[in-house]
Amino acid sequence: MAWTFKVLIQFLFLFCCALPPLELRAQAYSWTDSQGRVHYSNKALNPGAEAKELPQISRENINAKIKSIKQSIPANCNDHGGVDCGLREDADGSVICIDGYKDAILAYRKACGEVRVEVSPVELSSRTGEIIGISVKNEVRDQDVEALHLTLRNTAAIEAQGMVVEFLVPFTRKWIEALGPTTIEALSIGEYKLPRGLFPYRGDLAKTPLKARVSCRNCSTVQARVD
Repeated sequence: MAWTFKVLIQFLFLFCCALPPLELRAQAYSWTDSQGRVHYSNKALNPGAEAKELPQISRENINAKIKSIKQSIPANCNDHGGVDCGLREDADGSVICIDGYKDAILAYRKACGEVRVEVSPVELSSRTGEIIGISVKNEVRDQDVEALHLTLRNTAAIEAQGMVVEFLVPFTRKWIEALGPTTIEALSIGEYKLPRGLFPYRGDLAKTPLKARVSCRNCSTVQARVD
C-alpha cells in the first residue's frame, strides 16, 4: 500500500512537470474595421488582427512604497519644535528649527520673511462683548448689536506688522478703521472691533451684508473669508 502511494505521488509529479507553463499575461488583439472603428479582443477574430502586448501585472510592496514616499518628503521643522525665526538663516538659506535642527530645507525668506493671515467672517457682538452672530446669517435683533467684530489668525512663524482692519459703510465707498492691535505675534490671533457708535450707518446691522478689508506691512497672503 505504501509502495503504491509512493508511485502515485511520483507519477503526479512527472505529469505536472510535463504540463506547459501557465500564461500569466493574457494576449490581446486589435484591428480596425471598414468604418475606422478600432476593436479589441483576446482572440484573433479578424484576419487583419494584430497582437498587442499588455502590460505585466505585478504586486507592489505597499510598505516599501510608503517608506519611499516618507523619505522623499523634504525635511522640515514639524518634528523639531517649529521654525526659530529669531536665528539667522542657515548656510544654505534654509531655516533653523527651535531645537537646533539644521537639515530642514524650508527657505528662511519664505518662512520668516512673509506673513500669512487668515480672516474670519464679519461677526456682531453684544454690549457684553459676546459674539452673537455672523453678519446676515443670524436671527439677532438689531438693538442687541453693539459692535462689528473681526478675528485674524497669523499662521506664520514671525510677527505680523502694520495690521489695519477696516469696515465698509454699506451702500458707500467709505471705509472705517477698526480698533485693534497693530501687530499680531507669530502663530497668534488678533481681535478687532468697531463700536456701533463709531460706524456711521443707521440701518439694521443684523440684516445688512457687511464687508471688511485687511492690510499688513509684511503680509504675503491674506486669506479673506469675510462676508
